[in-house]
Amino acid sequence: MQDTATLIHRSAQGTPDYVLLLTLDFLEEAGQWVGVCQELGTAAQSDTLEQAREQLREAVELQLGEMERFCGAEGFQDYLAENYVRILPITPVDQMIGQRQKMTPEQIRKDLGRFGDAGRKWREDHPDEYDVNYPPSIAWQDELYDEYGLPK
Repeated sequence: MQDTATLIHRSAQGTPDYVLLLTLDFLEEAGQWVGVCQELGTAAQSDTLEQAREQLREAVELQLGEMERFCGAEGFQDYLAENYVRILPITPVDQMIGQRQKMTPEQIRKDLGRFGDAGRKWREDHPDEYDVNYPPSIAWQDELYDEYGLPK
């Protein structure tokens, strides 16, 4: 059985800056579940699938944390690339969604209202460029945030 694990990387300031995607393989051998991270070679074993998932995730997080501490930020990026770890950037929209936990309901309504109005205006101004399967680019999001003063 194969799973994809997502781990959120945080900057030194604690803000999310990218997501790591890892492929995890699980198989049952002689009454034990074994899990292996394809990209890193990290492995874990347990009596149940859930325990193997949890232990493998903890082992991967520990390995990545130690590698970042050992290599530094730039060396860590090289380590991820050498091991073919997929990296997805966190966009300003994702960051805004992450900030909602700290916002009051009134602030959320206000920001979402501004964002919704801006999105509608952009779709009206660019009817040929908008596709629901491929939303506007990160560059457009940056322009939108600058123009409407939304949090980055």
